[in-house]
Amino acid sequence: MTVSPLFASALAFTIGYGVAGLGAEGGFVDNPKDPGGATYRGVTLATYRDYLGDPSFTVTQLKALADPALAAFYGAEFWNVVAGDALPPGVGLSVFDMAVDANPRHSARQLQQAVGAEQDGYVGPTTIAA
Repeated sequence: MTVSPLFASALAFTIGYGVAGLGAEGGFVDNPKDPGGATYRGVTLATYRDYLGDPSFTVTQLKALADPALAAFYGAEFWNVVAGDALPPGVGLSVFDMAVDANPRHSARQLQQAVGAEQDGYVGPTTIAA
């Protein structure tokens, strides 16, 4: 997978892509009080199973995910959804980081509110132009 320079920067900031242990999304956690359950570098087991379409994917496999697999996941599920490469660098990073924290549609609506675009939760040509 080829990673754009903007995406690589955003990923490094958010999860420490290429720099294990750095970024806002740290290592592995499995707090019983967290409804997300087992999570590795911001990726929950349930979300990754959905992404793969594989309900048998295990916690052990999650903990072993390498940077390229994480980059593919974050690219497909967050960066591409918020059209990160089409946004100015600082804006793309902020919208991506918020998408990881809150979800892509919520992040898109926040961007749309900030630029005065219709808040439909999809970053398209009108939002990008605004």
